[in-house]
Amino acid sequence: MISREDILALAPTPLPNRRPDRYVGADGGIALSELHPTDRAALGPLYEALKHLYEQWLRDRPAMDEGELAKRIRAFGAPPLSRLADSLGDPTRELDDLRWSVRRAIHDLRGGGLFALRLYGGLPEADLAGDPETLLAAVFLARDQAKIIRNILPELDPVGRAADEAEKVHAIEDVFEKWDGFRVPGASSGAVVRVRSEYGGPLASCCLEASTVDRILYNLVNNALRFSAGDSVELQVIEIPGGALRWVVSNRLSDDQREWLDREVGEGRGIFRPGGTRGGEGTGLASCAEFVSSAFGLGGADGALRDGYLGARWGEGRFDAWFHWPIYNPEASANGSRAVTAGRER
Repeated sequence: MISREDILALAPTPLPNRRPDRYVGADGGIALSELHPTDRAALGPLYEALKHLYEQWLRDRPAMDEGELAKRIRAFGAPPLSRLADSLGDPTRELDDLRWSVRRAIHDLRGGGLFALRLYGGLPEADLAGDPETLLAAVFLARDQAKIIRNILPELDPVGRAADEAEKVHAIEDVFEKWDGFRVPGASSGAVVRVRSEYGGPLASCCLEASTVDRILYNLVNNALRFSAGDSVELQVIEIPGGALRWVVSNRLSDDQREWLDREVGEGRGIFRPGGTRGGEGTGLASCAEFVSSAFGLGGADGALRDGYLGARWGEGRFDAWFHWPIYNPEASANGSRAVTAGRER
């Protein structure tokens, strides 16, 4: 893993937070009417299937009905859900004068946890039912993607969205629990995510904020898993002076990938600009810059990239991408604009 000294050298410290209030991601969505009617119709069954998978696990815990969970997971790898997921967003993309925020929304509706969950759905039922760790990983993917959908489309489930906005401390251990050891079945790299952190405190003030951080992490980790030339992807978190967390996602880099980055991107900030992609849409990583900018009150992605609030570097066979998120202090928030009820995400 990259050393602490190298992590500190990635960007300046401290990084000031110019925002007077806590950013939770309430502005990260779009109106349901901005999607094509076909996409709106597809989202209903997909969202309900995600919710029911997670709710099944909640009802049964601490026990686990492995057979029933396996059936629900495999449904994402077969019609009709696989067909709906395959085409989700395509009709909307054909509309004229599509706003950037809608393109960003489509990317995260299709990606996030849904991308990996569909691959889990392709595993044999017998393999799933006999592997509690894989079942739990898929359950967390469904939970996260349902929250991301509510983050993007507040009107789809007003009751669920209201619950997401309610004050509730989310522990950073929840992030580490779902990512450490995570792998995507059938992914070309076969890499496994490894987590190391020196921080063990609160992460977010509510589910909505946690899902905004998830939107950043899924984009960075999915990208690293896709392109890793090694057997692992590293996720590391350290606290830096000034009240922020520095998140670093690293993967091994092939010579071909390095040459493409040198030729097509040129410098680390470019990977987070719209269109900076290799075989993708150039949308997911660009949206990360917007979320980080909003979290620190920077007024735009360009400022966040210029000042090192997020970025990337490559060389010597590795690729490192980083971003920052303000540390959450429940006591300070309770004395300010947000009263907090403590609790784990699970």
